[in-house]
Amino acid sequence: MLSPLGNEPLLGLFCLNLQTPSTRCLPLRPLFRRPGYLRRVRHLRIFDYQYEQARPKAIRTALKDLSTGNDAYDDAYNDAMERIEGQLDGDEKLAKQVLSWITCAKRPLTTVELAHALAVELGELEFDNENLSPIEDIVSVCAGLVTVDEESAITRLVHYTTQEFFERTQKRWFPQAETDIATICVTYLSFNVFETGICQNNKDFEERLQSNPLYDYASHNWGHHARKGFKLIPKVTSFLETKAQVEASSQALLARKSTDSGFCQRFPRHMTGLHLASFFGVENHVDILLEISLAAHLMDGSGRTPLSWAARNGHEAVAKLLLGKGAEVDAKDKYGQTPLSWAAENGHEAAVKLLLEKSAKVETKDKGSGRTPLLWAARSGHEAVVKLLLEKGAEVETKDGSGRTPLLCAAQSGHEAVVKLLLEKGAEVDAKDKYGQTPLLCAARNGHEAAVKLLLEKSAEVETKDKEYGQAPLSWAARNGHDAVVKLLLEKGAEVETKDKEYSQTPLSWAAENGHEAAVKLLLEKGAEVETKDNSGQTPLSLAAEKGGHEAVVKLLLEKGAEVETKDNSGQTPLSLAAEKGYEAVVKLLLEKGAKVETKDEGYGRTPLLWAAQSGHKAVVKLLLEKGAEVETKDEGYSRTPLSWAAENGHEAAVKLLLEKGAEVETKDNSGQTPLSLAAEKGPGVHTEFRSFVAAVATAAALILKLPPSSDDRPQVSNYTARRVVTQHDWHKNTGIFNGLTNLESIEFKVPVVCPVTGLVIQTTVIQSFEEEKSLGQGYADAGEVESDDDVRYQLLVKSDEAQNINSQLTKLLSGRGHDRGIDTSKRSAVYRIPMPNSYQEAIGDGTHGADWILAAPGRAGAALVFRTRELSKFLIDRTGLAVDGKLTEYTRHFDIEGSETNYMKLGL
Repeated sequence: MLSPLGNEPLLGLFCLNLQTPSTRCLPLRPLFRRPGYLRRVRHLRIFDYQYEQARPKAIRTALKDLSTGNDAYDDAYNDAMERIEGQLDGDEKLAKQVLSWITCAKRPLTTVELAHALAVELGELEFDNENLSPIEDIVSVCAGLVTVDEESAITRLVHYTTQEFFERTQKRWFPQAETDIATICVTYLSFNVFETGICQNNKDFEERLQSNPLYDYASHNWGHHARKGFKLIPKVTSFLETKAQVEASSQALLARKSTDSGFCQRFPRHMTGLHLASFFGVENHVDILLEISLAAHLMDGSGRTPLSWAARNGHEAVAKLLLGKGAEVDAKDKYGQTPLSWAAENGHEAAVKLLLEKSAKVETKDKGSGRTPLLWAARSGHEAVVKLLLEKGAEVETKDGSGRTPLLCAAQSGHEAVVKLLLEKGAEVDAKDKYGQTPLLCAARNGHEAAVKLLLEKSAEVETKDKEYGQAPLSWAARNGHDAVVKLLLEKGAEVETKDKEYSQTPLSWAAENGHEAAVKLLLEKGAEVETKDNSGQTPLSLAAEKGGHEAVVKLLLEKGAEVETKDNSGQTPLSLAAEKGYEAVVKLLLEKGAKVETKDEGYGRTPLLWAAQSGHKAVVKLLLEKGAEVETKDEGYSRTPLSWAAENGHEAAVKLLLEKGAEVETKDNSGQTPLSLAAEKGPGVHTEFRSFVAAVATAAALILKLPPSSDDRPQVSNYTARRVVTQHDWHKNTGIFNGLTNLESIEFKVPVVCPVTGLVIQTTVIQSFEEEKSLGQGYADAGEVESDDDVRYQLLVKSDEAQNINSQLTKLLSGRGHDRGIDTSKRSAVYRIPMPNSYQEAIGDGTHGADWILAAPGRAGAALVFRTRELSKFLIDRTGLAVDGKLTEYTRHFDIEGSETNYMKLGL
């Protein structure tokens, strides 16, 4: 084999070896006879050898290595296109179609959209799925020029220069692309499946879009392609004459998808082909439709004429054509907007000029906002249109329904050029709307520095306040963190201590509350009062500590000497406020500055630790405890400790931390409630202490079985599988802990048991029913019937390897309650009496059945908690989630928890 730089046989071999991934062989071309063939070989290698390996990334890398400039890239792409043209006729055609779609598409196409576009058969009224080609085949014919984004499934050209190349050379490779794409789009839109017209609900509409992947693209873009095609397309004309398909396509075009119900119905009904053609500015088709007697003044369901749509989208030629055919220049839609208003709002200078030449009224106002064309243009920042309207005599001080002038609208949106133009035309710099807002106030609030500067140069009043909030421009700028505007206003002498009407906050207070460090620094440098208080008695430091835990701002204020022990009207300090909200970094800063941990507020008498525990902020609780906060401190309202508050609100991590620090478990508040009873009252999710109490005895891997009446005949559990129950509760505030229960109708699970009669192992499906009192599960039916309701027991089973853990946990529970010994697992029975909180006992015992807890056979195959009543069983399910998947139904029985004396529970072995 000879040198690759001068060897024609090698080039022939190279060309012969060029194959696509589908193993199509390219015909040999005598490239070596052409001028510059060696340079071309280099470029061919980019799109042949690497393409053969189907690695678009490698191709992109090779492109980067080319010398810069159009010539280098053009040579490479021209070579690639010659290769495409050397393919079989069908592959060449497909490749050019693919490249033309990707090049000319108005947005990136997904693989599904592209595949559908390529599969459309012209002249057909139905889509044939058999025409769809795999995306691999579609890509394979394109000589490595097309790639697919795997994450988004978007098809793209391999490099940005590829797009530039085809845009410049489109007429050479696919001169009819725009016309062809437009024809395919309207063919798709004309399919019989859409002859039912618009969809009547969101579900049908979304299903239409999903089932017809090209429909969204086609409805939004057919007209853009047709307009660029510069020729009359027969298929477009026939589509525009189909009433149902046109209305269906207008729905897809104008109904904006949202989460609102009925969004698909929010679009103008009764749009005709003339409206659609005018919308897209397809002049030749508008002309044809006007010739076949469609009137130029025809209105759609929103009162919009074809001229209104053409003006809105800036199609000057179509607007001119419609005006020449008698279209009403000042026709108003149902919102009161004229074609001039629509053109001005969207900044279409040429269309505005045309309409003004046709004597369109410049002072007409719409119904909703009361805006004139000048107000719309100023609001949207269209300088050239504003200038045209002013030259035609538009009133510079005109006001909309809210009293806003064009200057205020432009300043509010930050359109510097328009603000400057209006000021030059003599616009009133301090004109107020009905809310008392000036252009300067609106610009300052939204942070439009350039507009603010222009207004200040025109001596705009810096101390004017709005009516609703009584805030000055400086307050608004500081509140929203626009430090550049703050600086401008301060330089113009704005009052640094100005206060608003509603909260009596200064600019510093507003900046501190919202954490705007730069604005705070600027205000402090201008001498802002660091100890100023608002209506609630809060200083900037209090606000920064509470309203977001703004660490940097807190640090700045502390460095400026802010009082760390300042109290608001409720007596809360910055430390108390930060602790309540859980802002750890701020709490740490304040503690480092010597903030007192035992300070109590005046409203509730709570310390920072009490506030942090109530809200469950473990990290803050830990910080305060490390700083010596009293763990048994009590508030003055309820006489509750941090543990009580944390338990009541279900903050498990905080409870655990407080217990580790020696918090008293049996402490009682003014109503005699302990942390345990407070936890129970709050229901699922916040009964942590009670859940821990039960879980320590039974563990979370538990299930319920109905036992035979005789304790000697209890089945031995060899193995079991527990499935978690799904329980739902409809808890209502302040209605008692058992009001509004939703409970289980039944629980179902599988468990192998040893039948006490036959000794056989039975794999039985056990159903725990709360509707019927009878034996449950086939295995139990064989083993014996339950004789009476009094003999029913409900059992929680745990694995045998948990027995030791249960033993130690029960020992711990019994200690301190008059018992000094643990559980003797060698005994068959023993009774311990454990005081039970009133709320539990009243809930599960009615004086007749009592509430027995029995630990059964802990040393054998497993351990069990056996319950006397189904109420107790149900209670534990509701409170702990220790159960299994089951059907849910409303449980109609409600439990009465009115007071009674303390009762006891039995614990037996």
